[in-house]
Amino acid sequence: MDLITLTVFVVVLGAVLAVYILGVEEGRALRSARREIRDYRPPIEVVMEYRNPHGTASRWRLDIISAYYTRGGKLCFVGRAPNARRRKRFLTFRFDRVTWFATTDGEVIDTQAFLTQKLGITPPNPPPTGTRR
Repeated sequence: MDLITLTVFVVVLGAVLAVYILGVEEGRALRSARREIRDYRPPIEVVMEYRNPHGTASRWRLDIISAYYTRGGKLCFVGRAPNARRRKRFLTFRFDRVTWFATTDGEVIDTQAFLTQKLGITPPNPPPTGTRR
């Protein structure tokens, strides 16, 4: 190999390694952005109605496998949807967007009661009401 080819090879290799290292560090930062609360083994089976950010409601049958707080303090949980179009995919839901929970037998449970009794989590503080002056 001549000197120019060797120099180009070293520069390209250095650039590839730099991008890899930055990607690994960014992935660690994303994982540390959430604070795990607990994992559920066996998963908790539930049916729920969820409203997306646009207000569209959908019903999900889920096996809840974990719960966590985001960096912004939002309570979220991860569930496995065995009946979804993609087989057994994992989905993340924000607790404040859940309209209702129900058992697989059809018994509707209050969302705060479900949080404390079934998941064993203290409900997050409700957002303050009123206007700022």
